[in-house]
Amino acid sequence: MPRAALPLVAILLLSPPARADDCDALASRVARDLGGSVRTRIGPAFKLTHPDAESWQVDCKDGRLTKAAGSWKGPGTSSRFAQLIARTTSAVFAVPEDAAASALLACVRNGARKAGTIAVASAAGLKVECYVNGEYIALDVVRR
Repeated sequence: MPRAALPLVAILLLSPPARADDCDALASRVARDLGGSVRTRIGPAFKLTHPDAESWQVDCKDGRLTKAAGSWKGPGTSSRFAQLIARTTSAVFAVPEDAAASALLACVRNGARKAGTIAVASAAGLKVECYVNGEYIALDVVRR
């Protein structure tokens, strides 16, 4: 083996394992703590299941959760869905749940005024994008 390759081999052998296990554990903890479960992982996105969401996900990169998202379609349970996403946002970004809920509510109010378009709100260090159209709500939250 050429001498130039030895440092590279040493780096590869001594490097910590990939962060996939950290991400798996983080996503599982969030799902479990909020009464759901991990359904599948596609790249950085963990698709979660919960009775209060049509879709629910967290994204993870380099051992850090980076996004909370979800959608719901149906009458009467949108408040439980919004609470689930607020709790998810609080768990992912370590912000108070009421601050997360306020940011989500601001976005949904903007979205409801302009139904069928993407609205944006920022608060508590978060950026929330939402889409509201009739009984359908989609929320996407990242750190600002």
